[in-house]
Amino acid sequence: MTDLTAIGKTAAATAKASKELAKLKDATQKVEGLFLKDLLTVMRKGDKHGSIGASYGGGMYDDMMNQAVADAVAKRGGLGFGAAISGQLQRTALQRAMAEMATPHKVDQKN
Repeated sequence: MTDLTAIGKTAAATAKASKELAKLKDATQKVEGLFLKDLLTVMRKGDKHGSIGASYGGGMYDDMMNQAVADAVAKRGGLGFGAAISGQLQRTALQRAMAEMATPHKVDQKN
């Protein structure tokens, strides 16, 4: 027989932690995007002329292009390490929420 109390507590902890879980996913996606942008920037250093020439505007264009590509790739799962980090942090957040729910809160009594 399934322990409905445990299922209910898990669902309540998930609901309680849902905002934090969404923030974690967003943050790990951004970290992966930063890594990908740096990777693209290093890869383009071998191209001395840049995408549209070796001008100041060309460098800015390359930087913006690297950022756009990195953000798009990270949003779609990227290399997968953002999802791995997010999964681990989500487990930790859920465990913390479950522990907080299991701990009875003391009520301050005034005399």
